[in-house]
Amino acid sequence: MAKKYYSVDISGQKFHRLTALYPTDQRKRGIVVWHCRCDCGREIDVSYNDLVYTNMRSCGCRKQEHNQELPGYLTHVGGTSIDILRSKKLPSDNTSGKKGVYKIRGKYTAKIVFQKKQYHLGSYETFEEAASVRAEAERMLFDGAVEYYEAWKAKADKDAEWAEANPVQIKVEKEGLDRLKVKFIPEI
Repeated sequence: MAKKYYSVDISGQKFHRLTALYPTDQRKRGIVVWHCRCDCGREIDVSYNDLVYTNMRSCGCRKQEHNQELPGYLTHVGGTSIDILRSKKLPSDNTSGKKGVYKIRGKYTAKIVFQKKQYHLGSYETFEEAASVRAEAERMLFDGAVEYYEAWKAKADKDAEWAEANPVQIKVEKEGLDRLKVKFIPEI
């Protein structure tokens, strides 16, 4: 008879950066939680299923390393990625044909995400209305941020001291139900 996963001893086994040390008395949805040591030295508790069956690679240190490496690949300013703003690619799971437009309870809702914050742009009777409002928000936020960054970068390339003293800041405020107000700092 095969051993049940909850009684399997995985002490000393390595799962990516995590090494299982010993089982704890804790359970996560009835599954044994193991005390583990990451290659970075940090110790955390992780369920057997997360160790064995998921793609959990570390205590979180790998994500931090990745985030530190990311600026080398993407241009981040003002709390957002300029390279992602430039991309007009439609997500593969999009069903409406337009980013940020969804049909909810018979109406079309427009939303936009900027600097990890979601802005609701209103609900509309037609897809075209919602898509138009979303497109206007994209021009103001995305295209505006890219244009501003390019102007800032041109000035920064000529004067590194000025660039260091004047980092890019982008402030967004909701103005009414479906409009946004954007302020770029410093003035150029």
